[in-house]
Amino acid sequence: MARRYAAVLGLLAFAAVLMQAVAADAAWAPTLSWAIACLIVFTILGAIIGWLAEQIMDDALQSIISEEVALQQASGTQAKRP
Repeated sequence: MARRYAAVLGLLAFAAVLMQAVAADAAWAPTLSWAIACLIVFTILGAIIGWLAEQIMDDALQSIISEEVALQQASGTQAKRP
């Protein structure tokens, strides 16, 4: 998930800078430098966000599994007692 967020945010930032330059009729040399810098920064930011999202999902899934196991063990223990 982290790679996907990194790729999407990085390329989105790169494209946004290029579109802004086209709309403003800006010079290409500084624009490309700025676009590459934004690509790098937003790729790193996307990787961090993706990693955090993955950790949150893993923790939520682990807690759901733990609750299910506890419920099954509790119901299994109650069913065995007459």
